[in-house]
Amino acid sequence: ALLEDRGELDDAARHLRRAFELAPTNAEIAARIAHVEEQLGRHVVASDLWERARSLDPGHAVANARLAERLAATDATRAETLARRAVAIAPRSAFARRALATVLVLSGRRAEGRAEIEKALSIAPDDPRTWELRGIAAFADGAHEDARRAFERTLALDESAAGAHLHLAMLADLRGDVREALAGYERALEIEPGQAVAANNLADALRRTGGDLQRARALAEQAVTLSNGRAQMLDTLGAVLLALGDPGAACSTLQRAVSKAPDELAIRFRLAQALVAAGRPIEGRREIGRAHV
Repeated sequence: ALLEDRGELDDAARHLRRAFELAPTNAEIAARIAHVEEQLGRHVVASDLWERARSLDPGHAVANARLAERLAATDATRAETLARRAVAIAPRSAFARRALATVLVLSGRRAEGRAEIEKALSIAPDDPRTWELRGIAAFADGAHEDARRAFERTLALDESAAGAHLHLAMLADLRGDVREALAGYERALEIEPGQAVAANNLADALRRTGGDLQRARALAEQAVTLSNGRAQMLDTLGAVLLALGDPGAACSTLQRAVSKAPDELAIRFRLAQALVAAGRPIEGRREIGRAHV
């Protein structure tokens, strides 16, 4: 615990693992290691340890809550079950309430999520992660001014909240303040280099503003890798390649994007542009026709 408090996280993890070897059925030690691994950015390892802690103690509120937050975007049903279990175990825990709110917000049930956010804030009014979640819910609802206030409150409590920097940059982008947007994306990536959305959005902003296109390409490629080839990231990379004067590579990339998101008309139109630029106007017109179907 002393090593963790002093920020010596690798040493803390090593000592905790040694303790866990001596007491392999101690859920609290497993949970402590998971917490340290999260701070070190080793999220897959942390998830395995949260699972281990919960298997050792199904009533471990924090383990249930952390697993719920981790699964919220990929397995909403199990995530909600875990979050509600955490709330049942510890109804006055802001951590548990925030986990349930996260699951509800990310599954599109934002009204229910906002109610849980307010309960969490009534328990822990200065929790930056709950304020950030409040901003995310407001952003999704199109309440941009409420979102801005929530993200600014997040940063007042924790300047290192990469997600808040990212969302404030997105809000700046939406209102046309490109300089602020660029600074926000840069700061988000500085704090969290593996933030795929920040890398993608910074690449796109550099392309739109005539910035360093080679750096934009590197960032867009990074975003594609980090997101396992999401269509939005492939679209950005295709746009950057087109701006670099490489329509052939842009066509290949945008065809991959279309295969992943065939109903995204903007991606089809960009593919049509790339096909025309590559000297394939008949295929380009065909792609425009598909976009209008």
